[in-house]
Amino acid sequence: MVGLVVFGALVASRIELGAVRAAWRGLSPGESALVAAVFLLAMAVRVGKWAWQLRSLGFAYSPVRLARSFLLGVLMGAVTPMRTGELYRLSGVDFDPTDRPRQLALATASLVLEKVYEVLTLVAFVTVGLIAPGWPLAAALGAGTAFGAWLGLGSAAPPEWLSRLLPARLRALTLDPMLRARDGLGLPGRFGLFGLTALSHALNLVGALGVYRAFGPMPAFSFFTRMPLVTLTNVLPISIGGIGVREAAAMEIFGTSGFPASSAALAASVVFASANLLPAIALPALWAWPERAGRG
Repeated sequence: MVGLVVFGALVASRIELGAVRAAWRGLSPGESALVAAVFLLAMAVRVGKWAWQLRSLGFAYSPVRLARSFLLGVLMGAVTPMRTGELYRLSGVDFDPTDRPRQLALATASLVLEKVYEVLTLVAFVTVGLIAPGWPLAAALGAGTAFGAWLGLGSAAPPEWLSRLLPARLRALTLDPMLRARDGLGLPGRFGLFGLTALSHALNLVGALGVYRAFGPMPAFSFFTRMPLVTLTNVLPISIGGIGVREAAAMEIFGTSGFPASSAALAASVVFASANLLPAIALPALWAWPERAGRG
């Protein structure tokens, strides 16, 4: 809450509405519809990806309830630190009452694994942008991403030193379910999951570019390699839903490259709402749609 107040006040004090009006380009109705459609498609990919993960691991679920719980989880994640509200999506899984603790741990680990893939994807975008202007940092990020990809996409066990860092009980609750969630997908499944994660982020970036260009001129390559840094701030446990932190990051990241800082802050808020709140328009239809039990 303190972070929300501090960063929110900081951003509000730095926004110059005159600069926003001077740079404003706007979007035509057709362009607005296209941008909205891209954000909705990105969310549809995310929902389908989650369903595929669960189906690959043998979980039962109603597709309608799964989609409903996913979208509600995204809404809750938008107003909770570190997006913890997204755990609500687990309510869409039909756990076996006789094996609920193990299945719940596995499903939670699958959600965490998905988040790991998302972070790897975002860092990969940033790394590409740093190759020319800052190759030492790009090399360091690339090495870290490669190590994460080796653990997340391959079948290798974590290094022994990493396993020793965790007490046996903590390992049984965290690392072991993560490995089961990873290995249960199989190698093609892991690469498929990573590909769908990259696709959903790429779609969100395309939609976000459309939003930013309404606030001022923005080169595509620079945007695609910088915007992931703004997205990564959403997981920092500083502010509720990343409010204020995200906008401050956008002002620093894009304001220093010639884009109006005030426009960057407002555009970051619009992008966040479009990616996380706009898909909720499907919820009334999902509530009215009859549920069907099964595995997707």
